[in-house]
Amino acid sequence: MKEVSRIYNLRVNGEKNPVTDAQNLHLTFSACCESKKNCEEDVRFEIAGFGERTGKTFRFSVDRGKMSADLMFGDRYERVNWWVEAYCRDTLLCRSEQAVFERGNGGKFSVGKWIECPGYTGRVPVFKKKFSVGKKIDKATLYITGLGYYVSYLNGVRTDSYYLKPLVSEYDERPLDGILCYAPRASGKRIYYNVFDVSGCIGQGDNELIVALGNGWYCHHEKEVEGNYSYGVPKTIFELKIEYADGESEYIGSDDTCDVVQTKREATLFRGEKIDFRENAGNLFMQAERVCKAKLCDPIPTGKPVASPQCGDVVANILQPAQIYRQESGMVLDFGKNHSGFLSLKMKGERGSLVRIIYGEEITPDWHVDHFSTSWGILVQTDEFILSGETDLFECEFTVHAFRYAEIIWEKPCECTEIVSKEVHSRIDRYSEFSCSEKMLNEISEMCVQTFVSNMHGGIPSDCPHRERRGYTGDGQVTCEAVMYSLQAEVFYRKWLQDILDAQDADTGFVPHTAPFSGGGGGPSWGYAVCEIPYRLYAWTGDKTVLRDALPHIQKWVDYLLARRNQDGLVDREEWGWCLGEWFCPDEVRIPAEFVNTCVLVRSIKMLQNIEKILNSGAESYAEELAEVVRSINRAYLDEDGNYCKNDQGANLFALDAGIVPLKFEQICWKNCLEYFRVGKKFHVDTGIFGSKILFRMLFERGEAETALCILFGKDYPSYGYMLKQGATTLWECWTEDFSPDYYTAEGELCKGYPVSHNHPMFGSVLSSIYRFVAGLDLDETGSTGIIRIRPYALRWISEAEARVNTVFGETWIGWKRNESVAEVRFFVPYGCSAELDVNAIPQEYRIDDKKSLRFGYGEHCILLSRKELVSDGIQGRNAGDQYANA
Repeated sequence: MKEVSRIYNLRVNGEKNPVTDAQNLHLTFSACCESKKNCEEDVRFEIAGFGERTGKTFRFSVDRGKMSADLMFGDRYERVNWWVEAYCRDTLLCRSEQAVFERGNGGKFSVGKWIECPGYTGRVPVFKKKFSVGKKIDKATLYITGLGYYVSYLNGVRTDSYYLKPLVSEYDERPLDGILCYAPRASGKRIYYNVFDVSGCIGQGDNELIVALGNGWYCHHEKEVEGNYSYGVPKTIFELKIEYADGESEYIGSDDTCDVVQTKREATLFRGEKIDFRENAGNLFMQAERVCKAKLCDPIPTGKPVASPQCGDVVANILQPAQIYRQESGMVLDFGKNHSGFLSLKMKGERGSLVRIIYGEEITPDWHVDHFSTSWGILVQTDEFILSGETDLFECEFTVHAFRYAEIIWEKPCECTEIVSKEVHSRIDRYSEFSCSEKMLNEISEMCVQTFVSNMHGGIPSDCPHRERRGYTGDGQVTCEAVMYSLQAEVFYRKWLQDILDAQDADTGFVPHTAPFSGGGGGPSWGYAVCEIPYRLYAWTGDKTVLRDALPHIQKWVDYLLARRNQDGLVDREEWGWCLGEWFCPDEVRIPAEFVNTCVLVRSIKMLQNIEKILNSGAESYAEELAEVVRSINRAYLDEDGNYCKNDQGANLFALDAGIVPLKFEQICWKNCLEYFRVGKKFHVDTGIFGSKILFRMLFERGEAETALCILFGKDYPSYGYMLKQGATTLWECWTEDFSPDYYTAEGELCKGYPVSHNHPMFGSVLSSIYRFVAGLDLDETGSTGIIRIRPYALRWISEAEARVNTVFGETWIGWKRNESVAEVRFFVPYGCSAELDVNAIPQEYRIDDKKSLRFGYGEHCILLSRKELVSDGIQGRNAGDQYANA
């Protein structure tokens, strides 16, 4: 037997060495052997650790075959060291390096009080806390949050590298006066606080801590036409825990002795920031003549303080301008790709001169920024600053913009000595990789990933990073699987799942269209996020706690939908407002919303039953209700020819995916569906955001890779290739480029289309199918089952492909290539996993040279495939992109 030689990648709820208030901790780790061969027999793992403050210890064995375990340990402020050991019988094989997790303050600040600026007028307030230190310091830790967004400095040094702090959440009670949709009564409220080690920023003698606040979502008044979503005026709470070398500790916190000033700086979420460098406002320091004392908040926010997970916004890349177009009154910068972030520029000009920066996705023929797709002409992304006469450094602190182009306009000539764009999005520890011999698929993959990261801010997946910025539950749930494949996003989605559970209506079970709730249209397909996100997290991580926490919310959701049926048994209404079904097909949506939404009810009940089975929670729920709902759909929409809703806009796909098609109609229903896309639509999409995900997955799973690839390789409208052909670097909101199809309002009124965003992730669901069936690395349930499925369904039409993804067990990869006579499939199975070859993915003209086993253990493997006979089938040996480019 080959011994385990290394244990690594220790994580707590997906995080590395976190500070956490989570009660249940899901510990995971990875391992490897000296040999590439199977070495898992007779090996067992133990997890051990101790608390530094209390000295309490723990040690327990990990269930055989698992690379994870659950733990409840540690009180507030406890620092816990833990490690993993591997044994063969009673012999220690190896031990991991120690990892750490720290307990936060448990939501209780010892001395810190919530404070705000008296007489707040909308400009950035800056708070200052002065204190003295008389002894040698061993460690200093800052516990802090601020609403809407905050930035903090200790002795002039920024305390951290995060932006848009804290993470967005259901912060507090709020009136929600006059909003244009139903206002749910949130099930939970929380405020995320950060913990920073600031030992290097503090010293003996006088010290000062400065905290500045922007409006963010907390004090949001920029969309008054939609009603008042604001929680109140900006406020902060903080405390500094100083541990001295002599063993004593001291707490210094926010209170009404803090100085505060309102600067001239403005910081709004959508429109941007305004700075007068003549006032030194760019450095966030206050002017003594306008200082007053902070006001204690009364009432204080009702959200419980919770330690922030590690998915805050950071500067991910520094982009240089790809092109610069100089004009008499400024310049236009092209950064080569659509992204989220802000300009960082050093500029010198005449004192008092005004400089404006306008951001947008498009450019006009005469080289000015076209911002209409990002603003509708209302919320134009604009930063402004007034020069001091010296060299001024401008950067945003309280917002990010979304743009490819930035136009700098000045009143009088200025000198720019440095211009870059700082690309900002949620912290992503690792990116996956995909590539293949077909350039278009590589470009689709890159376009999807760039869209995903552009829309990951504040711990929520937004619909677009400029015009709305909301965590739409429909967009977020339909792309979750694709994001999990392409990015290491477990921590991000754990956080967003909590937002969904918190946002659910505590009375009715309604799951709003955005989480945290910020308005917006949608329907039951949006609320289905309460089912999809917990299951996707479980399937990716194997953490059953996620399902247990979500189960009562899913039950309430199912009850809610059952109560929204009409006399025909169809879901035809939500709470007051929108009740959409499908969204943004190439033409106006014709597929009935009642049909789509009742299919969502079916899927919700089946998901509930599946989760109950996983948790062994008893008898199958809602069996009779499910049968009745299926009968209702088939009575209303199933035709004698086996079609649903005339097989229009993917209707048959919804029925097949929900599993409601009677057995005698299954074959003809699927056959009609294929004919519709092959002949009727000539290999083009006709689906919206939900049907498109089903379309590509189902085509591959049912052995119709040729049809799926034919649609993917299309270059004319509507297609992904059409977006690329028009120069897109991120996905569009619609298949159309400029204006959306006509659509129906909540009142049933048909409206003309509107200018569409060019940075919208909801059609990015296709990327999961590219990883699973083109590369052939199907990790759909690897976290929960420990099984990787090797499924290279595109092997007949593409000459080579490869992918690399980080799983909860460690990194896995696949790479395959073929020529006219042989194909070679190589892949790596992480320790703790096994892999299975899906023989249906292997073209019939190939034979597997070594059929000893179709199941593979730890290590690197190679499957050789030989052509049974060298015949021309009109496809083999040709590039699929050439075959289907103009289909």
